[in-house]
Amino acid sequence: MFLSTSTQKQAFKFDLTLKSSKATSSAFIIIFSIVLLVINWRTLRAITKIPYEDATKEIPSNLLFNKYNFYGDDILPDLRHPPKYSRELAKVAIRPSTWTCGDKYDNSIDPLTNQKPIFVFVHIYKTAGSTLRSFFFNVAAICKKSWMLLISCTEVNLRSIQTDKGNWKNCKVKGELIRDGTSVSHKTTVSNSIVRERIDILLGHLRIGTADDAFPTLTNSTVPIQQQLYPHPLRYILVLRNPMDRFVSGIIFQLCSKTNKGLAGNVTQEDVVHLVKKKVRNGRKSNQYQDRILKYLLTPAQVNAINKYANKINKSNSAVGKENNTTQQRLPNAAIKDEMEMVEYKARLAIHNLFHYNAIVGMTEQMPQSMNMIRHALGDKFQDDGRRAAFDEFFEFYSPSETTSSPEHNLNRDDRDEYGEDDVDPKDESLSTDEPKGFVRNSSAERGVSTSLVMGELRKDEDFMRLFTEYVKFEQMIVDFGWDMHLKQFEEYEKAVKPRKLSSPVRKRERFGR
Repeated sequence: MFLSTSTQKQAFKFDLTLKSSKATSSAFIIIFSIVLLVINWRTLRAITKIPYEDATKEIPSNLLFNKYNFYGDDILPDLRHPPKYSRELAKVAIRPSTWTCGDKYDNSIDPLTNQKPIFVFVHIYKTAGSTLRSFFFNVAAICKKSWMLLISCTEVNLRSIQTDKGNWKNCKVKGELIRDGTSVSHKTTVSNSIVRERIDILLGHLRIGTADDAFPTLTNSTVPIQQQLYPHPLRYILVLRNPMDRFVSGIIFQLCSKTNKGLAGNVTQEDVVHLVKKKVRNGRKSNQYQDRILKYLLTPAQVNAINKYANKINKSNSAVGKENNTTQQRLPNAAIKDEMEMVEYKARLAIHNLFHYNAIVGMTEQMPQSMNMIRHALGDKFQDDGRRAAFDEFFEFYSPSETTSSPEHNLNRDDRDEYGEDDVDPKDESLSTDEPKGFVRNSSAERGVSTSLVMGELRKDEDFMRLFTEYVKFEQMIVDFGWDMHLKQFEEYEKAVKPRKLSSPVRKRERFGR
């Protein structure tokens, strides 16, 4: 059967129209895909250069933790909606303890948690840790509370802290004080049952959330955090510090420690400035960021889960490289992108933890206010007037004036683990009843080298300061959230202590390196 000439022409035109329509549709799909790629690229560029103040903004869905389905996990939560800290939570965080100072048989119960009060001080490197360690030792001695100091506990074995049957592995007990005031000299151990049944104050270099499984019925609760207000009987206390200052202080400590061992000459300001610039520049050349604070603010379970995901990512990158026969060329770029995204994810997870555990947050730049908040949280119940007078007298050593609240006045002798050494100096006598009281000027300051002087010199180099700002930006994001918590907590403290005499008002926080 043959078609007429007119019919053939109509069929030919229809075919051309159909092909043209398909071509137009294909072109539209290609253009639309390119637009999406550009949008995603611009979004990724924006998020990797996120300003410090934007830590509470909504997070685009193309970050690493969304790409690899991190969120929705019991251990690694959904971080697309950052927490917003409220004054109601701040009031709960600094509420006075129910225990009675001086009563060694005290079995008081916190009505909010239905458990006995337990305070945990997370000692972050170069943040007035030795001062707080000394303070809590004296609190325990005067108030007849039990006190346990842990060292080398940031790498605790996960399985060992998830059961009551054994001791925590890779975690050492440096000292223990029992309720009758006796210092335990024999080798002691720590476990979930010991924390739950025997300890009033736990402190040292340990991760937040380390003792979660000591109270499994509470930590496994399905009630939303907003309804719980305070989800855990462990009342965490920690102190944060400007990241640049903390980094410089660590370098000074490192150099002065070597000097004490006869491994270097007298430390000068020029030595410190040179080493700070060297470490920051080398770090950025390798696309690294300052992230040591994360060894304290991520839980052991979170670290374990992230490591598993990281192994999957490495295997995935390796497979892509082998498939394209360009392993040596492709992997470094993939690793750089993933490293940057991973550090930001961890920083946001640390912020989530500060919120979730509703930690009492002190700031080294506001030590008088921080100490008064901690003093308030310890409670105002005393067995007798003599005990109260003794407590007030010793607290004066730990409540410096505005002129002595500089971080250089904090003695931090027990942080050598950051450089591969023991947490505590073997010659440290701070476990005795003669524990040094109050704020003591760091030995490095006595040599004429201080954090403030070094920072003043570094600020003269604008190009370096831009690089330094980039290097600490994720830790700065954490500290900014901590500042918000601290300021709200102090406001609630001020309301609670009125009409009593208040400490000096909170100064507007300084921002360095911006």
